[in-house]
Parts: sequence; structure tokens; C-alpha cells
Amino acid sequence: MQKFHFKLQKLLDYKKILLNEQVAKISTLTKEISDCQKKIDDINGRIITLSKVTCEKNKIVTGHFLFIHKRYINDLKALMNNLVRQKALLENNLQQAKDKAISLEKEYKTINTLKEKKFEEYKKELLYQEQTILDDLVISRKFLGGA
Repeated sequence: MQKFHFKLQKLLDYKKILLNEQVAKISTLTKEISDCQKKIDDINGRIITLSKVTCEKNKIVTGHFLFIHKRYINDLKALMNNLVRQKALLENNLQQAKDKAISLEKEYKTINTLKEKKFEEYKKELLYQEQTILDDLVISRKFLGGA
């Protein structure tokens, strides 16, 4: 009896490897997006805090202090805008990775379903061959004068 051999097994294994790589990429991108959002929230909090501190000061504020303060807040806003753009790019990459993972998952499932069907056919063929051998044994035994 032959051993079951699926001709597309290497392709199935390759698709599984690609799928695992995409899942790892999705995980990495999700973590990067989370870190980026945390930085954005931190910068936003600093801007709000600095604005409150300036408004709450009862002392006389000099023009030089206001200039530096406004420049610092503008730098923080520019940094925050860069982080927002970076986050949008990461989210776009994440969506592409998810789409690719879904596509790979569909391909993997299709090939795996084909493998299962071929295995069922193989089992039926084995059963048929086994039954044929048993029938031949019974017939040859009767023909040779056995029981």
C-alpha cells in the first residue's frame, strides 16, 4: 500500500509560513501604532499643561518668556503632527498587512480543503484495494478447493 502523498504540500507549508510572517508583522505594527498613540497623547498632555501653567501664572510674563513658550509649543505641535502622520502611515501598512493575511488565509484554507478531499479519496481507494485483495483471496481459496 502506498503512503499518502499530497503534491501541493510544499505550497501549503509555504503559505503557512507566509501567513505566520504576516501575523507577526500585524502584531509588530499594532504595537508601533499603540506606542505612537501613547507619544501623541503625552505630547498633547504636555501642550495642555503648558497652556494652563501660562494662563494660571499671576506673575508678569515677559515677552521673551512668551516667545520661548510659544516656540516650544509650536515645536511640540510639529512633533505631534509628525507622529500623527507616522501613525496614519502605520495604520495604512497595518490594513495592507491584514488584507494580505486574509488573502493568505483563504489560499491556505483552499489548499488545505483540497488536501482533505484528496486524503478522503486516498482512504476510499485504499479501502477499495483492500476489499479487492480480500475478494481475490476468497475467490482463490474457493477455486483451489479451500473451505
